[in-house]
Amino acid sequence: MNLQQFEYVIAVARSGSLTKASEQSNITLSAMSQSISALEKELAISIFKRSKKGSQATAQGQVVIQYAKKITKVVSDMHQQIERTTMCSNGVIRLATIPTAMHLLMQISTQFNQQQPDVQLAIAEKNGIDIIKAVQQNELDIGLLMIHPEMKLDLTGVNAQRLQTAKMLAIVPKESRYGRKAKISPEELLTYPLVSYRDDFILWYFEEVICRYGCPNLRLSSNNTNALTKALHEGAATFGVDYSFVEATRKKEQPLAFKPLDVPQNTVEMIMISQRGLEQKKGFQLFEKQLKQYFTAI
Repeated sequence: MNLQQFEYVIAVARSGSLTKASEQSNITLSAMSQSISALEKELAISIFKRSKKGSQATAQGQVVIQYAKKITKVVSDMHQQIERTTMCSNGVIRLATIPTAMHLLMQISTQFNQQQPDVQLAIAEKNGIDIIKAVQQNELDIGLLMIHPEMKLDLTGVNAQRLQTAKMLAIVPKESRYGRKAKISPEELLTYPLVSYRDDFILWYFEEVICRYGCPNLRLSSNNTNALTKALHEGAATFGVDYSFVEATRKKEQPLAFKPLDVPQNTVEMIMISQRGLEQKKGFQLFEKQLKQYFTAI
């Protein structure tokens, strides 16, 4: 006996007709009849009483049908459990993001958890270099980080793909000296008291790009968006990408101007890195699809 025979028995019992069951199962009538007959011969019973009116289960057949339903359910549950555990390691996707993208990831994860309750997301906040090392050392499955063309990063042993290209912005008081310009140069930005979001990419950009045009003191470096917004409202300026902390600031409708930073290389990339081989996991495929859809939409 085999699982397919039990499935045929259930189909006939449900439809009450061997002909209807074969049509619904997309199999020939003779093939289904032979399969059920072979099972009856093996069990030495008649499962169905056949007549012109259809197929009706015998008393012994009722027992077979009950067990057939239990067996097929157990097998179905087994397949579902296997699928859950092959989503990713133990059904969990371990991922980390740089601080500037955490609010984006939380929005994505909420939607993903609603649609895929069998896959859990374990989310951490790390600096970009730490994310790369963690993925390389199998401590993380996925990492989101920002890169600049001039950054030298070792991505050995991981897959990397671009999610979105963004421009670096200068954010200054709208009514200030340079608030009405189409673009703001680093020299102009440096005339303001500077504050910044605290993560390794932003600090790298400050030291390696902004400081080429002068070396000001960074008045405040923090992940507290309320403190940063207050400083900006009081006359400070900052720089960042258009979907980092800047987005939260823009929504507060503060009197701020968001201007492209006038530097030779003004674009940066948000990338996703992942372990090699993870692309075969269903959970990763589902999360990757939703992640790309989200970044395409913003």
